[in-house]
Amino acid sequence: MAPRLPRALSLAILTAAALAPAGALTTSRQTVRFKNRIDGKEVSLSYRKFGSGQSKIVMIMGTAAPQDAWQRQVDALSHSHQVCVFDNRGVGSSSVPDGPYSTEAMAEDTIALMDHLGWRRAHIVGFSLGGMVAMKLASLNRHRIKSLALISTHTGGFFRRLPTVAGLNLLARIPFVRSHESRTHIDLHCHYNRAYLDAPDSASGETVYQRLYRQYLESRRRKGGCRGLSQQVAAVMSHRMSAADLKTLREADVPKLVAHGDRDVSPSEICRDMPRRP
Repeated sequence: MAPRLPRALSLAILTAAALAPAGALTTSRQTVRFKNRIDGKEVSLSYRKFGSGQSKIVMIMGTAAPQDAWQRQVDALSHSHQVCVFDNRGVGSSSVPDGPYSTEAMAEDTIALMDHLGWRRAHIVGFSLGGMVAMKLASLNRHRIKSLALISTHTGGFFRRLPTVAGLNLLARIPFVRSHESRTHIDLHCHYNRAYLDAPDSASGETVYQRLYRQYLESRRRKGGCRGLSQQVAAVMSHRMSAADLKTLREADVPKLVAHGDRDVSPSEICRDMPRRP
């Protein structure tokens, strides 16, 4: 059985607030350009690196979300770790190569970024689509990971990627959304349940929904949305971890953390696919 993630790292990832931007990250952006070795596409990734220390963490964000969405996790982790966040291909300040995209190719994007940074191994954290990319990275390059944290994601396959009825209703509206305001509303209801959003926010005097709506909308307007949305969705829809991939993942002798809400609108089968502690 693989060891657990260090407690401080686990708690910082999960409790440094929900995946919502609290403002812009302050370190200046840098860009790495390369030819992806899996799909042959020319890619440029916008990234930022924070903190110091021996431990290195790469954080991979989900569909249509920019690197700023890791704000609070970066704030918590960068005191004692080196942390790298980046815009996936198709979103934010990164390039938008022609599609379709795949999680394998996006995993190779991440490896190219690690090579550029000179990071031979790192703790890998992935949320949603980023979790799919992270598990592909781990199955194809397990010697490059020190630990693996998979948040609100799944292992692929038709039935395993079907969301709940509520999730289908929300996700089906995304291709027809034309305004930042409407997309922000959908994102919030994908990320949180109604009871949480309707609760009062003691810090601001508003509801949690009102506070997060402002933060999400500010970030979306600042970054201009996701020009490669359809290509990223194609990566989600084609994602599949084979039996061999899952075997490699289970046998990788590194700490693993799987986090998923029991009322999430997305599937939770990965919780059964990954090994559990007795």
